[in-house]
Amino acid sequence: MENLPHFPGALIKLERLMAADESVKIDEVAQLVAQDPRLVTGLIGVVNTPKYTTGAKITGLNDAVVRVGLRDVRLMANAINYKTSFKRKPPFSENHFIKHALISAFIAQILVQALKLNAGIAFLCGLMRDIGIYLLATEDREAYLKVIKLAKYDIAKLIHSGVTVFGGASRF
Repeated sequence: MENLPHFPGALIKLERLMAADESVKIDEVAQLVAQDPRLVTGLIGVVNTPKYTTGAKITGLNDAVVRVGLRDVRLMANAINYKTSFKRKPPFSENHFIKHALISAFIAQILVQALKLNAGIAFLCGLMRDIGIYLLATEDREAYLKVIKLAKYDIAKLIHSGVTVFGGASRF
C-alpha cells in the first residue's frame, strides 16, 4: 500500500474547493497550491513552457494561476501529483506512460461534455485508468517483464498474459 500514489492535503482541499463553488478566488487556489512544493514547482514550470508563455517569465504563483486558469490549475495539479507520486520505476518508459495517461484524461474530459457530466472527474478517471498496470510493473518488475514477453509486445494479449503471470486477483 505504501507504493500507491498519495494525494497531498493541498490537492484534496483544492478538489473540494473547486467542486463546491463556481466563484473560487485566485488567491484561494494559489494558497492551496502553495502548501505543496511539488505542485508549485510543477505549475511554475508548466506556465513557462511555449504553450502558456507570452514572453515574460512567470515566477509568482498567483500569476501562474491566472495564466493557466482555474479549471486547468485543478487538472494540472492532479497531473503533477500523479507524475511525482511513484517511488519505484517501471520497466517501461515513464514519459510514454504519463503522456498516454494525460491523453486519456483529456479525451475523457472532452467526451463527458456531450453527456453534461463533470469534466474534472472524467479527467481524473482518464488519468488513473491504467494505474493498475503501473502498480503491477513497479511491484514486481521481473514478473511484469514476463508479462510483456509472453504477450509478445501485443497489447491485445496483455491482459491474458498478466492473468497468466500474476494469477489474477487471487495474488493480491
